[in-house]
Amino acid sequence: MVQGVIFTLIYLAYVDYVLQSQKINAWFYILSPLFLITIIFFHPLLPFVLLFGLSFLFLQYRIQFKKLLAIAVVFVALYFAKTVFIKTDYDSSAMGGLNNFKWLFPNYFTIQSNKNFIQYCLHNYYFIPVLFIVVTAYYFYSKAFLKLLLFGLFFFGYLLIVNVSHQGGGDQFYLESQYLILTIFLAMPLLYDVLPNISNSTIPKFALGFILIIGTIRIYNTHFQYTERLNWYQKTITKFDTLSQKKVVLKQADVPMNKIILSWGSAYEFWLLSTIEQQKSASIIIAEFDAEFEHAINKKNVFIGKWEQIPYSEFKNKNCFIFNDSSSYIKL
Repeated sequence: MVQGVIFTLIYLAYVDYVLQSQKINAWFYILSPLFLITIIFFHPLLPFVLLFGLSFLFLQYRIQFKKLLAIAVVFVALYFAKTVFIKTDYDSSAMGGLNNFKWLFPNYFTIQSNKNFIQYCLHNYYFIPVLFIVVTAYYFYSKAFLKLLLFGLFFFGYLLIVNVSHQGGGDQFYLESQYLILTIFLAMPLLYDVLPNISNSTIPKFALGFILIIGTIRIYNTHFQYTERLNWYQKTITKFDTLSQKKVVLKQADVPMNKIILSWGSAYEFWLLSTIEQQKSASIIIAEFDAEFEHAINKKNVFIGKWEQIPYSEFKNKNCFIFNDSSSYIKL
C-alpha cells in the first residue's frame, strides 16, 4: 500500500503538470489508463488518494474540469469492474471490515480504535493534529470553504472507515500504514496553499527542515527493534543450517513474538534472508497454532508458505529459489 501511495502521487504530479501546461499530448492518453489500472491493482485503499488528489487539483486550478472528471469516472468504472470480476482473497479480507458499519450502527464514535488513535496522535503522530489545526485555520482565514469541506470530508471519512473496519484497535504497526494516507490529505493543502502564502520565506524552509530532522530521529530510534528482529532471523537460519533436518515448523509459543510481532510472513522472510546471505534457501516457518500445517508437513520437495504449499518444480528461477533439501518438514 505504501508503494501504491507513492505511485499514485507520481501520477497526480503528472496530471498537475498537464493541467498547468493547459495542453494534453498523446502520451497522457496512452499512459493514463496504464497508471489507473496499476493503481487499482496496488491496494483497495488507493482510490481515496487518487480521488482526493483529482478533486483538490480541480479546486486549485478550476480548469480542465471535464478531463479531471473523465479520469475519475474511468478510474471508478475500472475499480468496480476489478472488484466484481477479479476478486482476490486479500482484497476481500481487507475490505471485510466495512461490514462493521452495519453491526456497529450508530455507535461509531465510542469504539476502541478511535480512542487508540487519539493516544497515537498524542505520543507518536503529533504532527497530524498540529498540521490539521494549521490547515483548518488557514482555510477558515482565507475563506476557502470548498477546500476546507473537501479536506474535512476525506480526512474524517477515511479515518472513520479505517477505525470502524478495525473497531477493536488492532496492532498499531499494522494500522500505521493505513493512517499514512491521512498525511496526503494534510500535505497537499500544506504544500499548495499554506506554505506558499507565508510572507516570510524562511518559515516554510524551517518547518520542513524541522519535520525532516524529527523524522530522521524517529527512524533512527526505531531501527533498534528492526535490528533485533533481523538478528533473530539470522541466528535461527544459522542454527538449523547446522542440523541434518533443515525443513522446520516452529511453534509460535516458542518464538520471541515481542521481536517478531507477526509470524505469517516468516517462511518468506527466512527464504529471502538465507538466499541473499548464504546462497541457499531455508525452509522454516512459524505455526500460529499446533495443527496449522499438519496436512502438509509430510510432503517432500515442497516449500510451505502461510497459505499454500509450492512444489519445487514451480520455482523456475534457480538463482532466487535454491532448495536442496528434498525431505519433509519436522515440527519442533
